[in-house]
Amino acid sequence: MFMANIRGGFAVKADELSTVLHENSVDIACITETFLNETVPSEVLYIPGYVIHRNDRKDGRRCGVSLYLCDKMFRASD
Repeated sequence: MFMANIRGGFAVKADELSTVLHENSVDIACITETFLNETVPSEVLYIPGYVIHRNDRKDGRRCGVSLYLCDKMFRASD
């Protein structure tokens, strides 16, 4: 598990986050204070091998959280 308070600029930090998640084989990552809103599409935040779930603030205030789950958690066992 990985947790980070990213304090905004999330869209431009996605590449750096991707590196951290992959190099450390993170299964679950919780990102707080994303400062995202509906104008930022989830595709911009895409990290290969992960599914993103986000909860943006709707009241115009900053904050917000995103959760990245490793997609292997959703695959059936062989």
